[in-house]
Amino acid sequence: MTKQKKPHKKWNRVHQMKWHKKTQTRKGHPSYVFGSSGKRYRFFCFTHSPTTDGRENVRLKHNIAPDETEDCYVRPVSQVDSHDNFEPPKKLYRIHEEDMPLIRSLRKKK
Repeated sequence: MTKQKKPHKKWNRVHQMKWHKKTQTRKGHPSYVFGSSGKRYRFFCFTHSPTTDGRENVRLKHNIAPDETEDCYVRPVSQVDSHDNFEPPKKLYRIHEEDMPLIRSLRKKK
């Protein structure tokens, strides 16, 4: 008998902007991926809505899309999903340097 391989439990650092694909239950959103383990990503979703599922989102000082002027919000709790549900971003997204301390503090809360 061969031993089964244990699942990878450590979250490796990854810093990428990805597009979280659209499904029947969610709209597609830009996401900041900051961890990877096996075939799973840990990420934050960005949106234009001040609330999501009855929970307040955190407003950013600058929009992640440099060409847009609307307010941008980040969901305050990180999410985990499969690599298959992500694709390259549809356009250029970046987190402004003034918003990075906020993202780091949310990342530490987990």
